[in-house]
Amino acid sequence: MRRGRYGNPLAAIQCALNDEGIPTYGTRTMAYAYVRSHRSRSIMCAPLIKQGELTGLLYLENSRISGTFTLARLRILEVLASQAAISLENAKLDRNIKSEHERRAAAERHLRDTQGKLDRAANLMALSELVAFIVHEVSQHR
Repeated sequence: MRRGRYGNPLAAIQCALNDEGIPTYGTRTMAYAYVRSHRSRSIMCAPLIKQGELTGLLYLENSRISGTFTLARLRILEVLASQAAISLENAKLDRNIKSEHERRAAAERHLRDTQGKLDRAANLMALSELVAFIVHEVSQHR
């Protein structure tokens, strides 16, 4: 797992709990209140880090058994968190690509509509020039 600017997973989690510019569900006190009110007996979380930036947290809890989450399970969760961070970034990039595609398709439709209007205007201009020429010729030969 890439540690990046947070050094280790606990530093990233601590940063999120301290609400240092990262969207969270509240302060550390609120987190502790949640744990107490839900009677969590085992908690494990791992940061989602993409290119050294914290993008989220994977949070697991068990309210029935204490000691459920071992160091080995934390290592597995860290691998999953790394893959989840990449997957979330890929989903965001895919959404951006689709949005850009839709924007370009709309611009292309607008361009085709405008080109059609210009073509019709050019045809009307040619027709009006022809009519003007015929009127001129008819008036000259009277």
